[in-house]
Amino acid sequence: QEEKMVFASLFEKSMEKSKSKVSKQKNRKKNKRKTTDNSESYEISRNSSVQPSVKKRPRVEKVRRERIQPSREALQLSARLKELSSQKRLKQALSLYQEKSNDSIRDSHHACIVIDCAARCGSIKIGENILADMKKNKMSITVETYTALLKGYAHSGMLHKGFSLFKEMCEIGN
Repeated sequence: QEEKMVFASLFEKSMEKSKSKVSKQKNRKKNKRKTTDNSESYEISRNSSVQPSVKKRPRVEKVRRERIQPSREALQLSARLKELSSQKRLKQALSLYQEKSNDSIRDSHHACIVIDCAARCGSIKIGENILADMKKNKMSITVETYTALLKGYAHSGMLHKGFSLFKEMCEIGN
């Protein structure tokens, strides 16, 4: 009982200290404003003392890619493949993925779902074959696709293959 009371009082004191630290940090941020010169950046506090601040890295512009909205058919295919993958129904997922009617809408996202399904079912060879077909057909292979195959390697205990795939990912720069 006595130990619990000591622990509770120590806990309350530590909470008070952390609250005071947070409020001090907020006050510091409010009291400082930044001004920039062509060459350096300075912080000016309310008491008018000027200190040079640490220069930050320049912002890297992110390349914006135009997002193409997927068609309704592509979304339906994705939903159906995800459903089959969650139910571990690899044969049905493969047949749906490989249907001729889906040739025009099939993309790397759909392949990723099927590779994930193969990984869940322990059929790594099928996932490898899909990735090889993607490379052969010059489809864009995303990080998610590689990660789905890596997951399969990890679950199957094929750590050497997983490591070599990871090296390949790093070399490609995905």
